[in-house]
Amino acid sequence: CSMSDPTTTDPDRTYTSVPANEAKSRTRLVQFKVPGQPQGKQRARGGYGGKPYTPKKTREYEALISSCAARARGVQRPFSGPVGVIITAYRRRPAQPAPGHECRDGIEVHGHRLCTCKPDADNVAKAVLDGMTLARCWGDDDQVAHLVVWKHWCNVGAAPRLSVVAYEIGGEG
Repeated sequence: CSMSDPTTTDPDRTYTSVPANEAKSRTRLVQFKVPGQPQGKQRARGGYGGKPYTPKKTREYEALISSCAARARGVQRPFSGPVGVIITAYRRRPAQPAPGHECRDGIEVHGHRLCTCKPDADNVAKAVLDGMTLARCWGDDDQVAHLVVWKHWCNVGAAPRLSVVAYEIGGEG
């Protein structure tokens, strides 16, 4: 896990910056990176007796996100008002796509190619928001009023990762 320093030049900054029109009202910020290939939240499975459970892979990934978010949040109190979240998933391009799962190249934006394959952006967001809820970044992820998810292929030599910025909208600090 790493925290992004907003004062340094960061290649992820283009995608994880708080929108200019919202920056004026932003009073608090939690910004972090999660190493590894981004994953989406998997569907709950039916267990013994029909009781649903969250798959182990999802629980482990949400725990990693939670650890990174908690480290970035530090001693800040949880967000109490509406929150905006910007998530950028950087995926490693597969050497050989699985049959039937060929990924189309998206357009290039700020030097990064958009990724149009799995995991779905909404499932990545669910994993991130649930991980941040575990880290007590807020009382509940229903506080998220603004959500942006980008999916990009990693540039050559760059490691796969998630970059996440969460900010309180119009808070009093």
